[in-house]
Amino acid sequence: MNIKPFLGIVAGCALLSAAASTNYYLNPEKLAGVIGESRADGELHARALHAEFSGGMQEVNGRKFPTLYAKGGKSLLIWKFNRAPGDRKVYRVDLKARLYVEPDARSAGTALPELAVGFLDYRGERYTDRYFVSDDSAMEVVATADANSAERPTLQNDKRLLIPASQQEFYVILSAVTPNLKGKPYGRVESFRVDFTPWELPAGDEAECPYWSADPGMVHNVLEFGADPTGQKDSAPAIQKALDIGGEVVIPAGIYLLESTLVIRKSNTTLRGENGAVLTRKRREGNDPTKNDYTYIRNSRFPGTRLLSNIRISGLRLLTPDWDSPQLNNWTKGIALSGVRDSVVENCEVRLPAHDGISLSCTENTAVRNCMTFGARHGITIGGNFRGRGSFHTQIVNCRVSRAWDTGIVVGILSYDVLVTGNLIKEIGSHAIDIFNCRKVTVTGNQIHNWVMPGMNPYPGTFRQAVGIFIHTDWGVTRTIPTENITVSGNTVVCDYEFTLPLAQQRGEKKEAAIYYSPICLQITGDLVRNVTVTGNTLTGGAKGIHITALPQKEMQSAKPQDGTPQNLTVVGNTVTGQKFTALECSGNGIPMRGIIAGNVFSDYPAGGWSTGDTGLVTQNNLK
Repeated sequence: MNIKPFLGIVAGCALLSAAASTNYYLNPEKLAGVIGESRADGELHARALHAEFSGGMQEVNGRKFPTLYAKGGKSLLIWKFNRAPGDRKVYRVDLKARLYVEPDARSAGTALPELAVGFLDYRGERYTDRYFVSDDSAMEVVATADANSAERPTLQNDKRLLIPASQQEFYVILSAVTPNLKGKPYGRVESFRVDFTPWELPAGDEAECPYWSADPGMVHNVLEFGADPTGQKDSAPAIQKALDIGGEVVIPAGIYLLESTLVIRKSNTTLRGENGAVLTRKRREGNDPTKNDYTYIRNSRFPGTRLLSNIRISGLRLLTPDWDSPQLNNWTKGIALSGVRDSVVENCEVRLPAHDGISLSCTENTAVRNCMTFGARHGITIGGNFRGRGSFHTQIVNCRVSRAWDTGIVVGILSYDVLVTGNLIKEIGSHAIDIFNCRKVTVTGNQIHNWVMPGMNPYPGTFRQAVGIFIHTDWGVTRTIPTENITVSGNTVVCDYEFTLPLAQQRGEKKEAAIYYSPICLQITGDLVRNVTVTGNTLTGGAKGIHITALPQKEMQSAKPQDGTPQNLTVVGNTVTGQKFTALECSGNGIPMRGIIAGNVFSDYPAGGWSTGDTGLVTQNNLK
């Protein structure tokens, strides 16, 4: 395989070119003489990677080795391989690295490094808590570590990893969370080998894909494969057999018990329920939420690239009858599509999974239409992942989302070109619609009725803030990805239940930042929030109508703002009425904003209940 490898060491961004061959033995002695090469955009590139970086070379006994340095946080070494022009083979990849870990690092009790392999541009660290991230595994395979000795562990990939014929770039990333040893070496790469072996596709495979693509003309009834419509025995194996053939898989009316997750493995597959067919799962025994994943349906994920297309899931009811209470670390999903394109989930009902009712991660040209979710942490989630892969061209249309104990609809990290329209979101524990670290999002014609509902959120100390429509950069995760080109128009947001502001908030105690006055109908906050248009909305009730604010003061003190405040705002033609605290409040913490607030109606609010403060926003023709 004619692939050219290079080593990228961040933040120095030094590059290494090596000779091409089928087997790569990266001899550390040959790395001499390349350190000191730099990229003109090195600093900008490092910022785009959303991580702390250290790296370089260490000389030991006259030989130089790629080295991770212990500065605290994430430390990385990156190898990249480029396919030669005209090469259209599929390759299997095997890799193995031998490390030496310094005694000081071992005594600090740090975990072994990870050797991750994947495709496309590497832009960020693997966020291990998976906050708002559906499937990091869509981008990578993480190698297992053979801790044959504390000093010299061996890392290698334990899963089959294939490079499709169309994939031009391939990355290997060695990463470690290092202690702060003031820049001393954490460990060095003593040997590193990457083998590329041509892989013959079985008959029927497409050259672009290691999975079969189904004949869309085939139709299968799961009863023919032994599925039980009475719900008395496990139907997952029978349904899985039909899915593995692909085409249209029909589930007739009935109740079907699943003891394992259904996995869609082929393009051109439809999973269709007839007359309200019910799929049901039981929670596993035990109290450890991290080991209690009872996800219903997902697609197979080939690490690093989108391979499955034309997936359709429709007409199914997903019910968990023995659900009891929400758990923060349970990642159960009703329907999870990751890395697919040209796909639809429609006319489905999902009740009481743990984390997401319906989740789209790293997808392209996908839609969720006419669905209903009840319960879960998030009703419907769209997002990318912290390997830098986003979701593109997504629609959430005419859905009904209720009783989510955190957020109704999430439009999250690295989403692009999203339409959220015609949805009803009600009785939510925290935010109804949450928009962060994404671009070109339109939220129009939705109805939101009551959020931060009493008793809905089981973690009130964790989720104090609650907003109907929330536009921000997520300072709890990353503040380097902008939230921009957002349009919020023609929505109806109503909070009409009785609530009382916490006493500390009523008193205005400094420890309770103003951001936590809840419920807020619409909020725009944080730095790197740009080009937001809010027009023609009706916002009724709650503590605040519209709140435009800089990054919370406590966050500004701990981290330098990028822009300081939201910028380029247009707030025009909205009706804001019936708030207990204020109809409009703008606070820039002394940092000017750019934008206009004009032609709105602010009425039925407490005396002195609207103000633009010292933000510099232009206000005109607003009616009080």
